[in-house]
Amino acid sequence: MKKLLLLSALLIFACSSDSEGNDNANNPNAQRLVESVTVISANGSATFNYWFSYDENNRLSTMQHQFNDYNEFGQIFDEGIIEVFNIEYSENAIEFIWNDETYSVLLNNDETINDNSITFLNGYLNTIETRDGQDDNCLQQYTWVNNNLTQIVETCSPNFLDSDIVEYEYTNHTNPIGYYGLSLSRSGGGVMPYLIGAMGKAPERLPNKIISCRGNTYSPINQNNCNNFDETEITYEFDSQGYPIVINENRYSQSVNYERFSSKSYAITYTN
Repeated sequence: MKKLLLLSALLIFACSSDSEGNDNANNPNAQRLVESVTVISANGSATFNYWFSYDENNRLSTMQHQFNDYNEFGQIFDEGIIEVFNIEYSENAIEFIWNDETYSVLLNNDETINDNSITFLNGYLNTIETRDGQDDNCLQQYTWVNNNLTQIVETCSPNFLDSDIVEYEYTNHTNPIGYYGLSLSRSGGGVMPYLIGAMGKAPERLPNKIISCRGNTYSPINQNNCNNFDETEITYEFDSQGYPIVINENRYSQSVNYERFSSKSYAITYTN
């Protein structure tokens, strides 16, 4: 269960628009705390709303999360309940509490996850080993360039068609909020280890494009060689201090059976 909690979230990123040429005067070490990430509008998209609370040490202590699914007309047709996740901290360990169940996770000295299936390199996520319901053994390899995640290659055996590759492109805008703006489309419990830094350092910059291909691991990605192809372009709007307050995603998806476009916009608020 612990690994299901930790690995249920893959990274989703967002990036800047009108400030793309600005080298961002933000101090990424400044302590501004994200209060909420909520949907403004969506079309043909599954979304999540998030609300966050912190303890006296400014550590994430509670996260509320709600799933909503929007149709192509921008209407919610599947509205989820609000679920509550809590975190308790102790020396070299953390506990995630959800639905009266507790999942304990050991930490390394640098406060990253201590798990045989996960490795780090210089504080950044390096590899994750997973096993899916089809008894596939999969290895995710993370590539970082200039402190930014540029590629994830997941190779699965014996069913190679479950393998995939994800590639990222970046703006020049500094990422001032870690993973808080970078996990918008994933389920609650799996996001939390990223938010508290237990899955390593976040990218230094904000990406502007995510391209993924399922069923192949060749780079550069060619959509004609993919069983499932996705390309997401995302833009930010910023406040006067250079912190993101709106994230706009536009996504194109293609497979053997369908081709579609979807979009969604999120608002980010801060406690200070």
